[in-house]
Amino acid sequence: MIRVSKHPGYQATGFQHDRKGVFIFPDFGDTGIMTDYRIGVLGGYGRVGQHAVKYLAHSGHSIIIGGRDLDRAQIAVDKLGECATPHRVDINDTESLQSFCGNCDLVINCAGPFEKIRDKVALAALAKQKHYVDVSGTDSFYANLLPYREEIRKKGLIFIISAGMLPGLSGLLPIYTGQSQFDLVDFIDYFYCGMDEFTYTSAYDYVCSLNDGSGMSMAYCQKGEIVPKGAGLMHDVKIPYYEKPLDAYPYSNGEMQRISEKLGGCKVCFYYAFPGGHTFETLNYIQASRKYSTDDERHQSAELLVKSSQKDLIGNDIKQIYYIIMDGKQKGANRKVLYQTLYSRDGYELTGTIAGITSLLILAHRTTGPGIHYLPHGLNPNVFMDELKAQAVIKHFILNWEDETIMEKGYKRQ
Repeated sequence: MIRVSKHPGYQATGFQHDRKGVFIFPDFGDTGIMTDYRIGVLGGYGRVGQHAVKYLAHSGHSIIIGGRDLDRAQIAVDKLGECATPHRVDINDTESLQSFCGNCDLVINCAGPFEKIRDKVALAALAKQKHYVDVSGTDSFYANLLPYREEIRKKGLIFIISAGMLPGLSGLLPIYTGQSQFDLVDFIDYFYCGMDEFTYTSAYDYVCSLNDGSGMSMAYCQKGEIVPKGAGLMHDVKIPYYEKPLDAYPYSNGEMQRISEKLGGCKVCFYYAFPGGHTFETLNYIQASRKYSTDDERHQSAELLVKSSQKDLIGNDIKQIYYIIMDGKQKGANRKVLYQTLYSRDGYELTGTIAGITSLLILAHRTTGPGIHYLPHGLNPNVFMDELKAQAVIKHFILNWEDETIMEKGYKRQ
């Protein structure tokens, strides 16, 4: 039987850092607001998983670090102390995977590439009746789980996918801004600017998204639908914290569709803005040559992306910026606002933190209810952002357009 927190009246905790940058969780004492859970992190010693377990290590819960390499899992456990234990698990072995899930109250999947794992971990968690969080979350993954939606709901389980930086936070931020700042949203121009390294896993999953139709370049969304070939490259875009103007690459997918739907059918133009030219050129090459049809081509394209991102990082600092320009109405009057968020550390750390926050909110009954959810729909955006901002790891601004001078006056949306 799945254990639940004793009191659903959980409030934003305002988690803080100590002087060493370690997350400090509140002491609930004898209040019983949260109880001791067993949180399994599959891939808990990888680029994302290590940050998820670091975040959760001070929550008072037991952490089970799972993976094929027991030695690496043990090294991760040694860094965390008594709160963690290692567990050898083979994702391709159903019995091994279910054994791991059976020892947990909630399972976080940080292993990848997603396109090679797909729904194996989720179905093992369902078989053992455990809550589930996945840092990946493509539309095809969601579609694979839909036949089990009613079973998940009836068992009182919460499955949240896309609990990461992108997708995930990238879908939640516009919804959070639109709902808090507007009565009606008309247009969104949305730039993600990342100076970071592609891992092979993240690069492979991105290339696969071009092949399976879940992502489309040169497109935008309106009324919840993708409009092919509706957007073009943008040049000389000024983004905060970057001295030089950047080129922006339009891209749309199911996450942008859901933003449009959630905000009343508004037009959403999303762009990747790459500060380094190597990654930008490689993406254009992969798209133009369609080098993603076979597994060999996807492998080669992923390796090209990794090498390009490494070249772009030479002499530059890691940072992630979400930059949103939003038009609409508030109390009958036209309004335009800018939303910008700066995260100046490893993007994989941010994804691990997001997965950790999501897990604790599930265990504290702070979700929209049982079922299968994308991150922005499974959690209240305001509650989630209260927790994320309390970490003091992001800089977060919402500004009126007339107060902002970063974008050129001649800026025109497509």
